[in-house]
Amino acid sequence: MIKQGWVINKIKDECIYCNRIVARSQIKKHIKACHKNIANLSECPVCFKIEVKRGNKTCSYACSNTLFRSGENSGTWKGGIAKYYRTICFKYHDKKCVICNEVNIIDVHHLDHNRENNDPANLIPLCPTHHRYWHSEYKHLVEDKILLYVKNYLGVAQ
Repeated sequence: MIKQGWVINKIKDECIYCNRIVARSQIKKHIKACHKNIANLSECPVCFKIEVKRGNKTCSYACSNTLFRSGENSGTWKGGIAKYYRTICFKYHDKKCVICNEVNIIDVHHLDHNRENNDPANLIPLCPTHHRYWHSEYKHLVEDKILLYVKNYLGVAQ
């Protein structure tokens, strides 16, 4: 039976993997991309589920975010122990600005400007305002208090 130039009763085949009925002209394409074809399956490196590959490295957006946005694959990765400088600072210092005692938003300043030196005596908790003071022409307004804090810290720590 012909309708608008198309044959209604096309010759069809069944997929050997998913048993779906597909037009014979499309069966090779379907089998190659079939979600149950063993060649298309791989193990997700995050959750270890066997999932459809289809050119992806992970099985879901969540696993992709875990794989590509954490650890060494992250654009913000600072490497090794260096990323824990805040944890180190707040283990040895109160989580408050040494100038104004701000407790809500606290930055950590590396006194010697070396981000690799995470010695507690080198890490100073400052609020964002006073941290900016230190890195500006107004450094003289906070320098004495910060250096006194470091001197007192070293006196107590030793």
